[in-house]
Amino acid sequence: LAARHYMDGYLDGLKSAIRVSQDFYTAIARHPKVSVSRVQNGTNITRLTLKGTNAAAVRSRLLERHIELPGISPDGVATLLVNETWNRTTGAQLAGAFDQAHG
Repeated sequence: LAARHYMDGYLDGLKSAIRVSQDFYTAIARHPKVSVSRVQNGTNITRLTLKGTNAAAVRSRLLERHIELPGISPDGVATLLVNETWNRTTGAQLAGAFDQAHG
């Protein structure tokens, strides 16, 4: 019963989250210090590479805005997964936060 309860609306929520992530990836790909690399074959995985910046400082400034950039490597690569938490914001707002975090 618990699984059925959480399945109601799950696909709609995931579709919405995918739209938010696509809007974000399109916007952030224009940033000169960020590159976006989508993992092939329809997965929900994308890698962002922060170039020419202190990745730890960017991550810290994002955390101040309650945006977690998980598992960022020392060379500035973050692996992002799409899930329903993306529905808490818009792609434009998220891209703006990344832009400000690069300060």
